[in-house]
Amino acid sequence: MKEAKANEIQKCALCDLGVMNSHVPVFYTVKVDRMCIDMQAVKEQQALSVLVGNEEIASVMGPNRSIAKRIADGKEVWVCQNCALSLDLCVGEMSERFGDTDDN
Repeated sequence: MKEAKANEIQKCALCDLGVMNSHVPVFYTVKVDRMCIDMQAVKEQQALSVLVGNEEIASVMGPNRSIAKRIADGKEVWVCQNCALSLDLCVGEMSERFGDTDDN
């Protein structure tokens, strides 16, 4: 997000209050995507490393494949300063609450 217009203002996704509820004009935009390691790609890269005997050489010789794949898109949400600094903030919970959206 670069800028937000007046009609795009959102409440904090965690506490449902305005993002300036702490009277600090700072807030965060957060997007949590759920990712998964492609185990086949990892095994192939590891096998190449064993074959040539050197991980660095294998990383240059082998294809530069994606090792992590997105399995669920997240939704960008606004988080107020209070919630962002809270120790109760859990990325996994945010992924469950705000992930798997169809409008991204």
